[in-house]
Amino acid sequence: MSGPRLRDATNDPPKPSAKSRGPRYTPPGWLSAPAKAAFRRILLDLSRERPDVIERTDIPALALMAESYAVAQAAAKAMRAPGNVPAVLEVDAVHGGHNRKTPAWQVYNQAAGRYLTLAREFGLTLAARTRLELPGIGAPLEDDQDEDLEDAL
Repeated sequence: MSGPRLRDATNDPPKPSAKSRGPRYTPPGWLSAPAKAAFRRILLDLSRERPDVIERTDIPALALMAESYAVAQAAAKAMRAPGNVPAVLEVDAVHGGHNRKTPAWQVYNQAAGRYLTLAREFGLTLAARTRLELPGIGAPLEDDQDEDLEDAL
C-alpha cells in the first residue's frame, strides 16, 4: 500500500501521519509537470531534517521556486546548439548584425536568479545553510575545544 495521501495546500493544514515525518502537501495544480516533480523533491529535502518547518503559507513560494527551476531547465534545453554548447549569443540581423543575448538565455538567467533567491529564503544554498542558527555551527568554541583545535593545527 502506498504512503499517506498528499493534501492540497488549500486544505486545512495536514496532520502528520504515523508513517510520515511531517505534513505533506500536493503541488498546486497550476504548476507544470516538471515543476511538480521539482516541488516534490524540494519539499522532501526540506522536510527530511525538520518536518515541522514547512507551513501551508510556504507553499506558494515553494511552488514559485519549483516553477522557476522548471523554466530555467526548459530554457537551458532550448538554447542548446549542435555540439551541446549553450547558444548564449545570436546575430541580430534586424539591428545591424550585432550580437545579442538569445531569448532563451534571458529567460534562463531570470528564472535561475528567481530560483536562487527563493532557495536562499528556504536555506537551500550552501551559504544560506552556513548562516542558519544550527547547533554547533557558528557557535563559539569552548576553551577546551579551542585548545584541541590549536593542537590539531
